[in-house]
Amino acid sequence: MAVAALTKISRISAWVTLNDAFCAVLLGDLHRAADLLARGAEIEHEVNVVHRWSVALALHLGTLRGHSADGDLERARGELDASIDDVQLASVSVLAGAIAYRLAAEHRIAEAGDVLARVLPIFSEVEIPYWLLDAASLHGDGATRVRARELAMHVASRAGARPAQGVLAMIDAREALRRRRREESLAHAETAAAAFRDAGWTLYEAYALELAGRVPEALALFRRMGATAEVGRITHVGDLDRSRRRGASTLTGREREIAGLVVAGHPTRTIADRLVISERTVETHIAAIYRKLGVASRRGLETLLSGSAES
Repeated sequence: MAVAALTKISRISAWVTLNDAFCAVLLGDLHRAADLLARGAEIEHEVNVVHRWSVALALHLGTLRGHSADGDLERARGELDASIDDVQLASVSVLAGAIAYRLAAEHRIAEAGDVLARVLPIFSEVEIPYWLLDAASLHGDGATRVRARELAMHVASRAGARPAQGVLAMIDAREALRRRRREESLAHAETAAAAFRDAGWTLYEAYALELAGRVPEALALFRRMGATAEVGRITHVGDLDRSRRRGASTLTGREREIAGLVVAGHPTRTIADRLVISERTVETHIAAIYRKLGVASRRGLETLLSGSAES
């Protein structure tokens, strides 16, 4: 950065500043990442990939910190379409991952899955920061998750690729949990936590610790990082506050996720698979959704929610 500033090569300054911001996110220093992102935005350059990565990082930082900016999701989707047209795969990867994370945070799981299913087939290899692979293992359908694991395994096979090995272990932990293999899932999650700790990837370490059942440790890391949205997700503060303000008829976050998947046409088994819960639990949630919204069928739910979206 010092050399770039001294030689006044703005495109290099912008690129290095952005990479520093990405490193700060992985290290769990979200405040520094935001400062670097803002600093990079002040540098005039004409490097398309730097702009697109900046859009992706801004979206993901906003998701983590609970600071949603107007139009950031739409802007990222526009840049994703342009990146696909340009076959700029590095930008496709970070943009699609950031978009999927945001959609999931807004309980739009079906839409997140659609984005991931659209882009995963494009790739023969995915590199750092692995957002795309992580998001696919969380919100993708079966075929998307299989492809994500193949890509993760390819990178994890390299000597010393500890972050990729952590991502692969996280993917395996989630798949084991989907198959109700609790002990196997915990073992994979612990492996992932150790790999991310070795690499210094504090953000991912927190996710792995949560998956390993070490929720207080994960929560402490999220709080230290300033990942306000993740703290709220774990503690359910947001949902509880909304319920108090709006009354008992308000759908919970999980119910909104399931309602979105139901309206998207997914059967109960697929919803259970996506959310890593049992079919019986899905059915219980659907019954609660129907009761709270005063509908009696999937068609009634679709009509109601479509009408709400139009209004």
